[in-house]
Amino acid sequence: GPETDTVINNPHNFRIDTPNAPSCTDPLSPSSISYTLVTQMSAERIWMLGEHCERWGYANPISVAVFTNRTRQNVTSDIIATGCKREQLAIQLLSTDDYDEDDYPVNILRNMALSEVRTSHIMYVDVDFWPSTALRPVLESINIRQEFASDSRLAVVVPAYQLYAHRLCGEHENCKEKEQTNDVPRTMEDLRPLLDTEDVGIFDFEANWNGHGSTSYKTFLLQDEGELFDLPCINSNRYEPYLALRYCRDLPPFQEVFTGYGKNKMTWAMQLRRSGYDFAQVGGAFVCHYPHFRSKAKLSWDYIPNLNVSDALAVSVEARKAGKQNRFNVIEKKDLIRGVDWAQTKRGKGDMLYLDYRRWLYDAVPDQS
Repeated sequence: GPETDTVINNPHNFRIDTPNAPSCTDPLSPSSISYTLVTQMSAERIWMLGEHCERWGYANPISVAVFTNRTRQNVTSDIIATGCKREQLAIQLLSTDDYDEDDYPVNILRNMALSEVRTSHIMYVDVDFWPSTALRPVLESINIRQEFASDSRLAVVVPAYQLYAHRLCGEHENCKEKEQTNDVPRTMEDLRPLLDTEDVGIFDFEANWNGHGSTSYKTFLLQDEGELFDLPCINSNRYEPYLALRYCRDLPPFQEVFTGYGKNKMTWAMQLRRSGYDFAQVGGAFVCHYPHFRSKAKLSWDYIPNLNVSDALAVSVEARKAGKQNRFNVIEKKDLIRGVDWAQTKRGKGDMLYLDYRRWLYDAVPDQS
């Protein structure tokens, strides 16, 4: 029967829900709704957490998981040194000793951070995506609270932008860490002129349009603050927006078998949609990516023996930026990768794992989308 099939087809221990979270059927009033900002990071990005604390507000809770083998006292001291307040923080540590340096356990860290949430709702961001200062006040507006109180499966999309590296570093692709942090927009008034000058744009527009392509960015710029716009269509399984949602038992977890770069957040969004979550984008608030060097996990994902794909793709991106619209030539690409044993690459292993996950999802989770 179906139960037997689910067990047989779940060798990776994919999970359906978050059993230790509060019940989703407990009634909520708008006034009882509160939020925790949830994130995770390596020790090298602790400095970024100060931006989150300041923008989210020093009186408001943040749950963070840190990938490090340093002591709790040292990590906490470094976080406090960024300006964060100890009383607003729930800090968890995961030792680096049990993982390869290019196998960053991102979803384990995300679930660790979620497990310390004590509010009704969460706002999940990665630490290199900095919230606008209006994000928390917008989420706390009466309109959003009423919507959340009436729908435990509402997923509020916060549009994601990126600050282009040239804004900080001239023509260099990667910026030096911690330079020009004030260039990251804090308000809608900051954002609009940076969009006009193309110093800021839709996140990953060129390399992975589908990652945020279902968000209606044109509509966003016309929305009132706190106004919700129901997304009419999710056009790709690659869609992976940053979301505010209710933290409760029915919330799908991040699947911990996905480590390093690739597929780790889009699979969460896929499961949310199949589980019946409705996606609606909010007006007046956003997150913005701060440019940084490629992580070891990303370099591992891009690595193919005898082929420097990162450099090839970078040339393609630069060509498109120059207006040539020269997408990476399909014929040339096929010639370059012919004979590659994809099963031995991080990217190939991630793709095969994704196929296993998709089969499990369709078998184990009833379609309520």
